[in-house]
Amino acid sequence: NFISSASNTQSVRTVFSDRSSALTMPTDIISDAIRKRTSFSTISVREYYQTLGDNPSCLEGAPVSLDWTYKYEKSVSLDEYENSRQQRRRRSELILGADERRKLLIGNGLPIMEVIRAEKLVALKNRSSSCSGGSQCGKI
Repeated sequence: NFISSASNTQSVRTVFSDRSSALTMPTDIISDAIRKRTSFSTISVREYYQTLGDNPSCLEGAPVSLDWTYKYEKSVSLDEYENSRQQRRRRSELILGADERRKLLIGNGLPIMEVIRAEKLVALKNRSSSCSGGSQCGKI
C-alpha cells in the first residue's frame, strides 16, 4: 500500500547532494518517497513435479528439471512459513548423483527407456566435447 499526501499546498525543501549543489523538491514528493513501503503477510508455496531436463552442464546421467505442472499449492502466513521452514541446505546437499536422478525420474513415472536415452545423449555429448579430433574418438 502506498501512502500519499492529501495536502493541496506545496512547500519546498532543499536537498544537498555530495557535491554541495542544491536540489529543490516539493516536500510532499520527499515525504511520499519516505513513506512508501511494501509488506507481505501471506505467501503461496507450490511444490512442482520433477521431470527429464535439458541442462547442458550435466556431466553424467539424465538431467532433471522442474515440470510446468505442480503437485499442490498452499497459502500460509509469512510468520508461519519462516517458523516452520528447514534450515538452508549447503550447496553440496543440493546436488543429486546420476543414480539418485535416475531413481527420482523413474519414481515420477518416466519410462525407463526414456531415462536411459537421455543418459546416453549426455554421455555422447560429453564424449564428443572432450575429443580433440573425430578419428581419435570411439563410438558409444
